[in-house]
Amino acid sequence: MIRQTLMAASLFALATPTLTAHAQSPATQTTSTANANFGPDLPWESTTEEELSDRGFVATREDPLILNEDGSVAMDLSAYD
Repeated sequence: MIRQTLMAASLFALATPTLTAHAQSPATQTTSTANANFGPDLPWESTTEEELSDRGFVATREDPLILNEDGSVAMDLSAYD
């Protein structure tokens, strides 16, 4: 039993790099063009997003109530304001 376990562990250890290795290929022309066109439209002078993320802010909801299927309140996010 121990021999079988060691054999299985050895085979797994040898196969793991093969299973996890992913070949990378260069971006397609479509992707490169989309990336190049995306950046200039961003508000680079604004630091609001960086300041919020530094404080741990992720997002806000208009309605702070998260409801169950039956309409009852599952969670009230206003408790964290």
